[in-house]
Amino acid sequence: MAKYGIVGTLLLSLLLSTTWLSGALVARSASFVYLPLAIRFLLGASSLFILPLIFLRRLPKNSLRLVHASLSVSSLTYFLSPLLLQMALTTLPSGFVALVFCTLPLWLTLLVKGFSTERFPDYFLVLLGLVALTVGCWTVADQRGAPLMSILFLVLGCVCQVFGVWLSRRLFWLHSALDLNFWAMLLAGTAHLLLALIQGEIKYAKLLVARPELVAVLVWTGLVSTGLAAYFYRVESMTRVTLLILTLAVPSFSMLLGFGAFKETPPSLFTLGGMVIVLFVLGKECLKGIPAYWMTLMLNNDRRQGDRLVCLLDGYLKKPGDAQPARVQVINLSIGGIGFRMDRDLSSGERIILTLPMGQNWTSVTLEGLITHIEKKGTKEFPYSGGIEFKNLSGFRRQCVVEFLARVSRAEDESAGMFQNQDAEG
Repeated sequence: MAKYGIVGTLLLSLLLSTTWLSGALVARSASFVYLPLAIRFLLGASSLFILPLIFLRRLPKNSLRLVHASLSVSSLTYFLSPLLLQMALTTLPSGFVALVFCTLPLWLTLLVKGFSTERFPDYFLVLLGLVALTVGCWTVADQRGAPLMSILFLVLGCVCQVFGVWLSRRLFWLHSALDLNFWAMLLAGTAHLLLALIQGEIKYAKLLVARPELVAVLVWTGLVSTGLAAYFYRVESMTRVTLLILTLAVPSFSMLLGFGAFKETPPSLFTLGGMVIVLFVLGKECLKGIPAYWMTLMLNNDRRQGDRLVCLLDGYLKKPGDAQPARVQVINLSIGGIGFRMDRDLSSGERIILTLPMGQNWTSVTLEGLITHIEKKGTKEFPYSGGIEFKNLSGFRRQCVVEFLARVSRAEDESAGMFQNQDAEG
């Protein structure tokens, strides 16, 4: 978080970590299920409406494509997952639930990147740490209800969250995180409110008037740890220090808040040992640099990466200070870089300047990049091929790439629909 510094990153981590203790307090002190979630996400949506309006002078964008994306993502990440996690929090300690949820980057990376035998010890250690936490928290959870059922709810909630994030990366990563989160929270909050009306939970709203501390917790969770934190999380940069702080501070603060609350998360050798093991693996992964996509994969981040789109685009490439540009042909493109063919041989690692027709009204835009690899393997006209990673992608240039990718994706969808209609007519 280069823009806000280490203190800002720690404050963001603290905001995110309060979600779990707040959720546990609401889940165990209220007679309703859907109404707290409705209040939380409607307040979160209002934050993502007001903050951009004040600081960015912009309203949420809307389109049928964006609503489709928000509805699909919202059903998993803001409806099913929070509902299941809240049901788990009725029994399980908040610190335990938070620590399990904070291991999701490991499983998300596994889903996106595939299994690697080199990382098997890390997965084994994380599971061992979670087993130790379960043993340490079992007695307290058993006094509150049925811990086995709550663990099932926790696992299902985490699975819904992982697949919701995977869906946003796979299909809907072209949309702004602000717009996608605003509409997703608004749709989820509305759905929870309708279910609260159907279940007759509105009659319990009188309890809120008699319990101002519960109202304070709901307002804090909705406006601060859901809305405000999502707004600031979107600009997270990929520095090593930032990644390490966010990855370790959120579960650490959540466990400390649980230890501080009376009989919430029991401090024992099993809970402390499991916490240390899990945090050790997460920190080790950060230091190795393997989870470089953790923050960008998350739904709230505006720099989340998507899959490459196949295209054919002619442009020009040159080294800084080089007067004679080389012809380049883009064969696939993502927000992180391109795959190319070129008529000139350059060395891997060289910094280049790339000019492509992808701005507004098909005007050209100049991008800086780094050649990651190049080899003599291509056509007669373009004998060299390789990959380029974008560097110093400013807000305007990044937006040009995103809008171009959206046009390419939309054109592919329209072409597929046209061919399907032709097949149906045939």
